[in-house]
This record gives sequence, structure tokens and C-alpha cells, in this order.
Amino acid sequence: MKTDYMVETVDLEGLLIEVEKLPESNIDVNTDRKKRLGAMCVAIREKSGMKRPEFAQWFGIPYRTYQDWELGKSAVPEYMLRLMAYKVKMESYLKEGKITYANSKDNF
Repeated sequence: MKTDYMVETVDLEGLLIEVEKLPESNIDVNTDRKKRLGAMCVAIREKSGMKRPEFAQWFGIPYRTYQDWELGKSAVPEYMLRLMAYKVKMESYLKEGKITYANSKDNF
């Protein structure tokens, strides 16, 4: 039996990501929430171009914790999703030259 999911665009701190929108008829709301948040983690990480271990290390998150978030085994705190999206967005701005670190040797 094939389940069709619709894709929706979500704006997290200015970073646009696409995630599957779950149908309203799903019964286990908590499991669906974890899977949706996990899909958001994957989408944010993919925007960064990093592999899972590198991304977890970049944020100082234990790899197993981050893996569980992505797989929907545990729920990522929503503030972490916003923080990850913001950092990925700001790093892309730095690489594009839209912003710079003032008076820093870290300018790209």
C-alpha cells in the first residue's frame, strides 16, 4: 500500500526547507511529530552540505543524539531546530559575502 505525502516548504529562521506533510488521518501524533522534526533536521543538514557526524560535531551534539533526532526516535527540541537553521543560514551568508565578521581574521 503506497502512502502519498504532500511536500510543504517551511521557513525556519529564514532558511527555507522542504518536508513531507503528513496526512491528517494519522493516529500517533507524537510519533508523527518526531518524524516531522527529524525530517526537518535532515533538510537543514543537507542545506549545509555536511554529513551527519560532521554536522553533529559542528554543533557540539553527541552523534548518537543527533542520529536519533534525524531518525525520529527522539524529538529534537524546537529551539535547536531554529538554532541549526539560523547557523546554516548565517554561514551561507558569510560564504556568499552578504555579511562579514567585523574586525575578525575569520572573514571569508
